[in-house]
Amino acid sequence: MLQTSNSQLSLYSRNLPIPFLTGLYGHTCHPAGFIILSSPALDPHNLLFSSHNKSNLISISIRPESYPEKIVDLVSPQSNLDVSFKDVDEDQEVVDERPPKTVITTKELLTRGEKMRLLDLLKQYQEVMRVYGYSYSAEETYTDFFERVFRRDWNTKWKSVNPLVFRPLRSSDIHLEIGSYEKDAPSSQSEDGRRRSKALKQTIPVFLVLNLEGGEIDWKYHDRDGNRLRPRDVTLHDGLSNLQAKKNTLNHQDYQERKHIYRHNVDLVVQAARRRIVKWAAAGSDAQLGVDKDDRVDLETPQLPSERYIALCKEVLALRDYFIQQHE
Repeated sequence: MLQTSNSQLSLYSRNLPIPFLTGLYGHTCHPAGFIILSSPALDPHNLLFSSHNKSNLISISIRPESYPEKIVDLVSPQSNLDVSFKDVDEDQEVVDERPPKTVITTKELLTRGEKMRLLDLLKQYQEVMRVYGYSYSAEETYTDFFERVFRRDWNTKWKSVNPLVFRPLRSSDIHLEIGSYEKDAPSSQSEDGRRRSKALKQTIPVFLVLNLEGGEIDWKYHDRDGNRLRPRDVTLHDGLSNLQAKKNTLNHQDYQERKHIYRHNVDLVVQAARRRIVKWAAAGSDAQLGVDKDDRVDLETPQLPSERYIALCKEVLALRDYFIQQHE
């Protein structure tokens, strides 16, 4: 389950050792391809988005209702921020009873008891919102939750959706354009396949992605079709060093992963609420159905790419130190 804390670290950074967090933006490149950590700053916003050119790092615009760019800790001791039974008890937009097979089109057609049985999802929805930067009061959370459940005119006649399965992002979803390379244009070759003396050049965008599958660190430079390129053949964007390109790429992958998890967790909560409401609509309010196990939610909390990267760095550095000591 998602957790929040009173520290300034985000959910996905709370288990990392301070020395490794503070050094995410160092300036030394390990021969094995690691970025060695050294910076003293420990501001979570800088940790996530620090770059000499932020426009190169985040080139897409995310609407506020989809994903907030800044990750902050918004836990407050004020009781009016926590959604509770009180919010359901004060909700006057309820029905006392509802016959079986009534089509539920709005939250006003739910009973108070049914809304009480959605409180666990309301709390999880609030946790997701807080972790991802939304400072909602309990009333705002309550209202926004039901608006999401019944958005786009959803009603209980719609086909019920099975629990969602978390699917990892594809490489094309997380790679970052960092430069270009030139190759001979098709028109530069004669009919017999020989290269003409004055070959025309074609500029191809180059992307970088960090692949951590199988416990390996693989910085892959590739074209739009996924064909691997040699780093020495790549011309980086003006002012961009190879090290900075790797930092930007890792930041970008973290950003995309957070956005992906946020959307997935919101969908998990909303779909679970809809499945419950569909069952309650079919049975009628007098049945007072409970909540099936399949209609509960376990929120997704995978490691971010930077966390996995740091773990691999620690392992390699520990092995290096061990063998240095053996040869002293």
